[in-house]
Order: sequence, then C-alpha cells, then structure tokens
Amino acid sequence: MLLCCYRSRENKGVAAEMDKEKQLEIVEGRDYKVVKGNDIIQKARYELGLAEIKAFSFIISKIRPNDQPFQEYTFTINEYCKILGIETNNGKNIRTVKKSLKSLVDKSFFLTLDDGTETTVSWLNKVWINKGTGKIKVRLDDDLQKYVTNLYNNFTQYELFCTLPMRSTYSIRIYELLKSYAYQGKQHTFDVDLLKRQLCCEHYKRFQDFRRKVLEVATKEINEYTDLEVSWEPVKDGKRFTCITFTITQRDTWGRLETMFNANNVLQKEQVRLEDYLEELEKGKKQ
Repeated sequence: MLLCCYRSRENKGVAAEMDKEKQLEIVEGRDYKVVKGNDIIQKARYELGLAEIKAFSFIISKIRPNDQPFQEYTFTINEYCKILGIETNNGKNIRTVKKSLKSLVDKSFFLTLDDGTETTVSWLNKVWINKGTGKIKVRLDDDLQKYVTNLYNNFTQYELFCTLPMRSTYSIRIYELLKSYAYQGKQHTFDVDLLKRQLCCEHYKRFQDFRRKVLEVATKEINEYTDLEVSWEPVKDGKRFTCITFTITQRDTWGRLETMFNANNVLQKEQVRLEDYLEELEKGKKQ
C-alpha cells in the first residue's frame, strides 16, 4: 500500500513537471515577436475577422530572422489552440481554425506601392492539415514575403501576446499603426476618412458611432494590454470632425509589467508564471 501511494505521488510529480513544461512552452510561444514591414501596416487596406487576424499574427511569430524566402512553417493544432486560447476539446473551435486558415488563403487585399499603384496581395499561398498527426503546415503568399521576412529596416515588431486578449480587430489594427509611427514622435494625426477607409469601417457614417465602436474600444484595449499608452483628440473643421490626433507614450518597465499581467490574466496563463510577474511587480514598487 505504501509503495502504491509512493508511486502515485511520484507519478503525480512527473505529470506536474510535464504540465509545467507544456505551460512554459505556451508562455514562450506567446512571447514571440510579430514583425511586419511598415508598408503593409501603413499602406494596406484589408478586412479580416478577429480569428483570421490572430491566426496570421501567430504564423508571423514563427518567422525567424534567417529564414529563407518561400519557407514553410509547421505547427500542431494543439499548439495553435493553446497559444491563441482556443479550447482544444471543442469541435466547433477546431473547425473555426480550419476556416480561419482557409480564409487567409482565399482573401486578398490592396497594397499601395511607392508610385501610388495599388496591387493585390494574398495572405497565405497554401495550407496543409494532417488530421492523423495533428500538424498544420502553411506557406505565405509569394508577394507577401518581402513584407514579413528578412526585414532590416522600416519595420515594426511587438510581442504576440499583446494582441491575443483583444476582442476587436480595430484594436489590433490601430495598435499596429500607432506602433509603426511611435518612433517619429509622441503624436500622430490621421485624416478621419482615410483612417476609416484603411480600417474598412466606412459604414460608421456618424463620428459618434466611429468614436464609440472603434476609437474608444481600441484605446481601452491598447492601454490595457500593450506597451503603449495612448489617448486621442478629434480635430474639427467647422461642424465636422476631419482629423484625429493620437498621443503615443511608450510605457516604462513598471507600466509594461502591469499590462503584461493584464494580458496574461485574460489568457489564463499559468499560475507559476503569474507569480513570477507578481514578484517583478513588487520589485518595481520598491525601486
């Protein structure tokens, strides 16, 4: 009986260690960088659903600096679901994964080139899913390669987990835009109509609706989960709001730890990792 109890405790200990390793893999996966050329952030006009835009960010986070053009990227369905916070035992969610990846193959968008020409670009060229092994393999669209691989200048990068808790595609798009302009100074002004067009939300005809559904939601989520602290002011020309000026501030270490904690809490990250963050927060308070 004692031997059985000992083996039971031993097995539980091994299982706990394995769980911890898997949890740390998820944490590390969410810490990967999303790197995009500024042209695709600032000059592309596209409309993606929340699942699609997060799927693409996950794939981009797999790219490494020395990757060769037209490289294929492989990951498991389980890894994909765990990092993006999708239930792995839910058949509907697995179907959503397949649908999101297929949409990235089927959808294209217009990208404005330096000479003003608009050209169509797709997201993914091909997707392979092996149900037996649970592995997914993807290849980026050929024309997209130069905007996401081997980037040495004019690019923007951020941690994947910054955007994972967000519930609005506009939050992710506006965060990327502000991040790409942050190096230029603390303020950036957008023309309202051009910003609506870029975000594909021209259907918000009234500024009050655009403000409530897009700007306020995006500002709240950016401030809660990311390394930026932002605010904005509308600019009026007569009775009409024509421009929006964003004030962009990079968070200090203390502020960044707070937003990391918020993001991790939403994603239900491992308690051991949260305790690490809490220790860092306490250290920051004492400094």
